[in-house]
Amino acid sequence: MILYIHGFGTTGLHSQKANELVDYFGEQMILRPSWPYKPKEAFEMLSDIMQKENIQTVIGSSFGGFLELQLAQYFDANYIFINPSLIPDVTMRKALDQSITLPNGKEFVITQQFIDELAIMRKSLKIENIKQNHLYFYLSEDDEILDHFSIPSIFPKAKKIEYFKNSFHRFEKFKQIIPEIEKINNGSL
Repeated sequence: MILYIHGFGTTGLHSQKANELVDYFGEQMILRPSWPYKPKEAFEMLSDIMQKENIQTVIGSSFGGFLELQLAQYFDANYIFINPSLIPDVTMRKALDQSITLPNGKEFVITQQFIDELAIMRKSLKIENIKQNHLYFYLSEDDEILDHFSIPSIFPKAKKIEYFKNSFHRFEKFKQIIPEIEKINNGSL
């Protein structure tokens, strides 16, 4: 089973990447929960899923990659990162006090408390507890929101780090890598 963790500003049902995974693998193979917009609660919910379900592969996009990295410290699985946000407490500071309307109609305001909670989670991350040979990174060279060029030095033993041109933050090459995701999930890559 594959767990997809959506990025910031969307939900599991409204994520284009989650829907593309469902189209390819079928609904029964993809878990795509909408995580609560409170970092600690999101991590707890995702941890519960990891404990209860037979998750072989986790895919996280952008902010979902941050939550995915937190899970990788504790759970054995393959971890596929799509333009992950590694320092969301820093990158979201510029959006402090902004309100975001999610696709499900709910409003969310980026508060200092939200950013502080992210900072605590980031600072408690223990990269040495992560099996880097289970990490796969798919990154855009031209990501207009996040810089991914430090990832090879942070994760020197990652199984794969691949950069794509003309992909941007939304990672417009996602459909192109889905067959590779299938190989990773099946243990043949």
